Amino acid sequence: MTKFMNEYILSSLYKEDQVLQDDNTKSKEKTADKYLVSAKSAYLLEGGTTKDAEKKSYLFGFASYTHDKFGAYKTYETVALGYGDWLYSTETFNWFAEAGPGYFRGEKITGLGTAADPYVAEKEQGALLRLASEIEWKFSQTAVFKQILSIESGSDNTRTLSETSVAASITNAMQMKIGFAVASDSKVSPGKEKTDTTTSATIVYKF
Repeated sequence: MTKFMNEYILSSLYKEDQVLQDDNTKSKEKTADKYLVSAKSAYLLEGGTTKDAEKKSYLFGFASYTHDKFGAYKTYETVALGYGDWLYSTETFNWFAEAGPGYFRGEKITGLGTAADPYVAEKEQGALLRLASEIEWKFSQTAVFKQILSIESGSDNTRTLSETSVAASITNAMQMKIGFAVASDSKVSPGKEKTDTTTSATIVYKF
């Protein structure tokens, strides 16, 4: 039996809104253009295998990349290594937490640029501490509630990501998921919002 668990996430957000112009006319403009890619690999300790992984501690490696044309940071890259453990586990309820040091690199939006490059960005980088936790509650045979929280704290910025969701199985490999996500940065440039929220309805495919 393998002692590794791997998780890969790819998400994208694109949005257009009706915007009121100076001449009181309305036109469609892009107001959100964001994508995120992340990967995590966990090595199970204490002789655990993937069949009983929910009861085993683990070492992990994590990496993520976010590109956001309208956010406080144009790009945000994170890598981290650390230790995780399942704090509580039953057939219907699981809760784990993990922590470890890492490194981040980002481009903070500081102003408006040219038509070719519409934003002026300031580069930041440095060490960070990553903390994360996930709660999963299977409240029926086909439905699951999840609460995911991660905090990446560095000298230049602290990024907090939270997602609350409910997913219902359509098939063995496919789920319908309703989610509410919050992304927050502690230090942003004037005119930029510290917190972004997103409500979504998505199809999740597991393989």
